[in-house]
Amino acid sequence: MTLLEVPEAVFQERYEKVPFKLRHPLREHPAFSLVALRALALRLPRADVLHRRGEVALDAHPLEVNAQYPHDLSLEETFDRLQESNGYIVVAAPERDAAFRHLADALMRDLLELDDTITGFSSRLIIASGNSVAPFQLEHGHGVHLQVHGRQLASVWDPSNPDVFDDVARERVLANRLEVVPWRDELFLSEQRFELFPGEALHEPFIAPHLWRTCEELSVSWHVVFHNERTEACAAVHKANGWLRRLGVEPRPHGASAAVDFAKALGVRMYRTVTGGERAPPVVLAPES
Repeated sequence: MTLLEVPEAVFQERYEKVPFKLRHPLREHPAFSLVALRALALRLPRADVLHRRGEVALDAHPLEVNAQYPHDLSLEETFDRLQESNGYIVVAAPERDAAFRHLADALMRDLLELDDTITGFSSRLIIASGNSVAPFQLEHGHGVHLQVHGRQLASVWDPSNPDVFDDVARERVLANRLEVVPWRDELFLSEQRFELFPGEALHEPFIAPHLWRTCEELSVSWHVVFHNERTEACAAVHKANGWLRRLGVEPRPHGASAAVDFAKALGVRMYRTVTGGERAPPVVLAPES
């Protein structure tokens, strides 16, 4: 089964550069019925299924929203009263479930046919009432958002636009997954807006900030995040620049020199290999004279 449909010319012109729409055939697939999604959510570990209710502000912290907003209903009650309670359910890593894995495998095959340098893949299912909000956030990889039921409005921002976030903010975000870019109302001036219908998908480039809002009807979507050799190298360069800045060195920005970027990315990989982790190298201060 082919899950992603996009003209080759469109993909070659826009991939990794700008958001663009694709198509998929999942709107009638039985795995995305509410009955099947409820059963899937109840099979998975409860820690991997987040749910909340109520209206969410655009400036809500994306990593804390499920703790900040009410989740006094049980998961079963949230499914049963999704529309009336303004419910929102996120199922993390559904690909770990045997009944869903074949879809994830098929999607991964499609992605690899489009880009054979992909190195990692993760996903989440989102079941939301009408008029729900997924607050301003970004992914540490490329994104493909498949709209299966209902409609959604997507606002996406150019990650290279310094009015959205500058090099220092980008370095902080890529060095620390708990770091976020704060929402500002003036960001609406530079958004790219898309309306997604069932059967449509949207490609979000690497670390492109985005904001999702459902329309009046219930919405089901599948959000996929993946990495390739270029996103990993870009992230490594920004991490290295953040380390250099801590040492008082003003680094060359990413993209200014291919040779310097290569050296930084290689240095970060070597450091991770030696230390076995993501931790930044310690800052060593010169002794006072």
